[in-house]
Amino acid sequence: MKCRKLLNIVVVLCLLNAANLAAGETLSLSLEQVIELALEKNRDLHIASLEIERAKSRSRWSGRLDNPGLEISGANDFIGLDEGEAVLELAFVQKFPLTSRLKDEKKVRAVQVLLAQTELAENRRVLAYEVHNLAVKLLAGKITRAGQERLINLNKEISDSLHKRAQMGEASKLDVTQMRLNGRSLDRGASALDAQMAKLQMQLKEKLNLNPDQVIDLKGVLKLPGSAPVGKVNFDAVLQNRPDYLAALVEADVARAELVLQKAKRWEDVGVSLLAVSDKSEDEPVGLDRNTFLGIGFSIPLPLRKRNQEAVEVAGINIDASVRKGDAKKFVIENELATVLQVRAAAWKLASEAVGKDARLANENFEAFKTAYQNGQVGIIQVQRAQEQLIKLETTALELQRKYHLADAAVRFVRGSYQGLRIPFPSPSK
Repeated sequence: MKCRKLLNIVVVLCLLNAANLAAGETLSLSLEQVIELALEKNRDLHIASLEIERAKSRSRWSGRLDNPGLEISGANDFIGLDEGEAVLELAFVQKFPLTSRLKDEKKVRAVQVLLAQTELAENRRVLAYEVHNLAVKLLAGKITRAGQERLINLNKEISDSLHKRAQMGEASKLDVTQMRLNGRSLDRGASALDAQMAKLQMQLKEKLNLNPDQVIDLKGVLKLPGSAPVGKVNFDAVLQNRPDYLAALVEADVARAELVLQKAKRWEDVGVSLLAVSDKSEDEPVGLDRNTFLGIGFSIPLPLRKRNQEAVEVAGINIDASVRKGDAKKFVIENELATVLQVRAAAWKLASEAVGKDARLANENFEAFKTAYQNGQVGIIQVQRAQEQLIKLETTALELQRKYHLADAAVRFVRGSYQGLRIPFPSPSK
């Protein structure tokens, strides 16, 4: 028994250790893989997808006849002549529509399924953009951190060299102190960036439905395209990719189907009754006699006062509102597209200038001052200023690259060009 308990404890400890390793593992993902993982794993999307199941359930159970009714009635003459006469009636009642109401109801529910699909696609588009933004910021932070680490090591190299020269009396201890203070400033900047990246990691893991202990290692670099990005895109294709615009069109289709349904409801259902009557009555001179009748009855409501006018009128207003909403959405998308394309073009121009000529000149300038200082031609202050200028320009270049890729993500968001957003929707009706 003791051996068995010991074995069980060992197995449990091994499983716990394996679980901890799985929870704390590093996920190496590209930018596109992060977006795909979010669309696959996000819990809010899984909850939102249930709305499609609800719509499908309503569609599946719609267009059916109401339940039939069973009517029973009886009467006798116990408060009258009390001759034992009695009547028992049994009726089976079923209501049938005079119009195509059931078929029209089915059509409304089918279009509502499509509306739920477009709304889920819009949720996916928004999530993809949020994750894209977070991933770009995290990747930019990773690149910036690597640059900071390079500058920290460079500062340490200069500080160590100065310290050795100060011990030999060839450099001032004040210069050593100045460089060390500069190094501490770089360390504080790196620590602040580490805290910011940790926050971005937590936000991204929440979107990806990952354990807080897991670490995301983003692969790739934020490269600028060699030429300016396109300034114009096919607007009709953009509309086809925008779930929110398609949702406005589907809402109009729902309103049209609803109008047809409400018109069909002008005539209420007809009731058809199958009757069975058992009669016991006095038949002179025989006495009480029994008889049974079978028959059929109809109940036809007359639309003299109410013809569902209010619902028909509201459905017509809903059609007009949906059409106007689609036109407004189209106008907004067109303006959004023009804006993000302009912002991206401007961001590319600024980033390409900073990454190219400015960064190269700053590096050459710093290397020249460092060499000159080692040869005793300039002072440490000039080297420090060249280093600060290099840091500033590199930081600016990285920030401009980050802004370009965020602008590119905004273009992608407006265009709706993320994977998994397409829905089975026909060409939009005019």
